[in-house]
Amino acid sequence: MSIKTDGLLEGGTFKVTAPVTAGFVKNNASGELVLGQAASAWDLIEFKGFSAPLGDHYFDAVLDGDVDETYQVIFQSFGPASSTNTTGRIIFNGFTTVPGYRFTSLTSFTTGQFRNLGDGWQCWREFGGSTSTAATYGRCIIHAKSGKVRTGESWMSGQRKFGAPWRTFETHYAQRWNDTTTNITQIGFHGSGGRASVAWLYKIKTA
Repeated sequence: MSIKTDGLLEGGTFKVTAPVTAGFVKNNASGELVLGQAASAWDLIEFKGFSAPLGDHYFDAVLDGDVDETYQVIFQSFGPASSTNTTGRIIFNGFTTVPGYRFTSLTSFTTGQFRNLGDGWQCWREFGGSTSTAATYGRCIIHAKSGKVRTGESWMSGQRKFGAPWRTFETHYAQRWNDTTTNITQIGFHGSGGRASVAWLYKIKTA
């Protein structure tokens, strides 16, 4: 597609001659711009509910991280997950204890904040044990392509009961997996005492 101008340094406002539905601009096979189109940066691979109370849980989809490049996981856990404080991790290819999983995090809550780090690709932390309230929500980005250290970032939010008041909290994570060669073909959750209730798995749209 070529664009010709008349050499002016400043052009007029670009407008169409008829009403257009709000949306994205795409191009068709002829290179023409098409307005008012639906679009997303992500393709949904799978939605799944996890009914088992404990243990490891996996998406059913067989993946190819070297082709898909980047994944997004959105998850929710409903109700007190257990009678203790729980944590949850993303796991790849069924590996729960492989060396090289690491995370750092910053947690902000109603009365302060603290930092944490350790093993695992941690993506949630439940506070308050049996007093935990309705839900924890989270989102993880996983840069999956081989040839370099796999990295990711995550966000989660929830509530806890601390004495009489409820307190909200939010945690931000940075993760890495030092394995640079193993192709990611499966993604799941490993919970310490708790579990994800439902989750969505996406891959980034590259075309």
